[in-house]
Amino acid sequence: MKPRPAALRAALTTLTAAAILASVLTTGPTAATAAEVPQPQTAAAAPTTADLSGDMIAVPPAVSTPSPRRSTGATTQSESTQSESVQSESAQSQSAQAASTVSVEKIYVSRAAATTTTADDSSSLKLDDASIKAAVSSLHDYWWEQSSHTVDIQLAGIENDSLAQKTCDANTTLNGVSAKAFGGSFANFSWINTHRHLLVLSREACGTVAFGTLGGNGGLIFSGYGTEQSLAVPILLHEFGHNLGFQHANAGFCRSAKVFDGTDDDFSLVPANTTTSVQCPVREYGDYADIMGYSLNGARPGLSSLQRSLAGYITDVTDDSAVGTRSFTIKPLSGSASGRSLRIVDPVSKAVYYVEYRTKTGADASNAEFAGYRQNCESITGGFTLCALGSSATSGSVRILRTLPNSNDSRTYPATVVLAAGLDSKNDPTRRDTHLDKGESFTDYGSGLSLKVTSLNPSSGAVVSVRLGTAPTFSAKKPATAATTTTLKVNRATQAYGSSTRITATATVSAREGGIPNGTLTLKRGGTTVSKGAVPKNGAVAYTLPKTLAAGSYALKATYAPTSEAFAASTSSTVKVAVTKAKSTTRSSLSHTKIARSGTPLVAVAVSAPGVTAPTGTVTVSANGKVVKRYSLTSAKKGRVTLSLPKFATAKKYTITTSFSGSTSTASSKASAGTLTVTK
Repeated sequence: MKPRPAALRAALTTLTAAAILASVLTTGPTAATAAEVPQPQTAAAAPTTADLSGDMIAVPPAVSTPSPRRSTGATTQSESTQSESVQSESAQSQSAQAASTVSVEKIYVSRAAATTTTADDSSSLKLDDASIKAAVSSLHDYWWEQSSHTVDIQLAGIENDSLAQKTCDANTTLNGVSAKAFGGSFANFSWINTHRHLLVLSREACGTVAFGTLGGNGGLIFSGYGTEQSLAVPILLHEFGHNLGFQHANAGFCRSAKVFDGTDDDFSLVPANTTTSVQCPVREYGDYADIMGYSLNGARPGLSSLQRSLAGYITDVTDDSAVGTRSFTIKPLSGSASGRSLRIVDPVSKAVYYVEYRTKTGADASNAEFAGYRQNCESITGGFTLCALGSSATSGSVRILRTLPNSNDSRTYPATVVLAAGLDSKNDPTRRDTHLDKGESFTDYGSGLSLKVTSLNPSSGAVVSVRLGTAPTFSAKKPATAATTTTLKVNRATQAYGSSTRITATATVSAREGGIPNGTLTLKRGGTTVSKGAVPKNGAVAYTLPKTLAAGSYALKATYAPTSEAFAASTSSTVKVAVTKAKSTTRSSLSHTKIARSGTPLVAVAVSAPGVTAPTGTVTVSANGKVVKRYSLTSAKKGRVTLSLPKFATAKKYTITTSFSGSTSTASSKASAGTLTVTK
């Protein structure tokens, strides 16, 4: 997603380095596990890429900037919902006319010394005139070919600029150089609408960052990578693309095991490794087969057919919008034969899709998709997995693209999204990549479009069968519902009533092949639901039995219910636990140990139990084993009572005992009150 438009100078001085570019060269664009990081199947070095996150700087809306040149036929997603029209002969003529116009883009290069010392200069940046000229020549050759010979990049000058800063900060360096370089001709947005570009190459690494302005028919670019061909030049190609008005090439994954597409409202940019409720999270830079996405190991992949069509760089786009079934042959995008892209309008949803065929030829010869790397995969919320790379270098692969909803800007081209519509080798619909192989199919969200790849041949093209109508005749491979496992474990098997040491049951759900499924976890105690809620991020829910749960045996069971058809429901084994009665203690004492027959003896009784503040039950008093008094102990007594015993008719010694009957929650107990001597 591009930054919100703001004054450029303010943007340059306030954007942090982290927001513009991480200063680390990683072995992959996502935080994949060691097993998932793409590794070459040959002895080639592991892929490296510069993380260009946040590398676009918007041109202020207050500055007048015309729309970038674009093909009339390259209808965006939002435009398609307003009109059912497709590219007409007139539109194709306009597109061809636009593509035939050559735009001369002049690059002015500043070798910038941000600090006064040379100790922090980097000799590996290759900032000599010859290396700079070679880099600009590479920029020219790439964009000349990608634009169908309509973008002519020319080196207009090289100069040295010094800022005498204390430190090398990328933002302030570009801000300072743009104000003074080449006689101040780039100050105050004077480059807008001139097709002039200022490329600032810092002698210092400056945190190893790169970024550029977005659109404006001209622009500013800063790079701390120099001009080295394998890594630095692909970065410059990417940043110059921003100057031309291109946003990022992204990858979208719709979180369903049956429908691999969504409505406009379903798609939204979501950072990698982030839990999300978005139905179709979009990974920025996730399109490895587009220079405006990630570029691994110095790869210089071409623009997608959607990007080129948006800019008017290609006109050989075949349209399909009529109801019926037809077969189309799509020529390799990196070739020169006509018919290199298929534009489809779903008659039901009016959504627009671009279908292209990528092969290891031409500009795509270095495409990382065909480099033999293992797929680079990342987890998506709900137990899904998005994979990139892994296309066959022999047969190539078909890709389906659409524009990112709500990314339209009159001064730029919309961002693009390649759909994760291909299944992995296990035919698992929860694990998908961004290309279709032979035999694979795609059905869009509105079900008005069904597409199947019939054959792949780099020489003759990819043959696809397309059906447009109100119902598809075929659909994607029947997805398999992912199995889940629900377990229930307890920390102990018993607890006493009222005790603070209690039983905790933990229910855990997981997908059989890894990941945490989305859905609901329910825990029941017998037939009573005691816990129910959404599956948390770690997949585990704990339930602790109440202290006051009545004594008895209980059966615990956990059940997982999915919220989509991507996962199967599962139930844990039954776990039996027991609550025992609280252990009671009875204490009693006589008010007198000696009393006349005419006297009334008293006995004090106290019943207690851990965790029970007011035990209830029957208190029984016996004299020489014979019951002489019964009393119902209520909760109001808090376990204490003084009882009057009946008068004893016979003068002698009596052994007085007390007992407590207990209750459903408290165990029985007894005690001796002592010996009572009765006199005449």
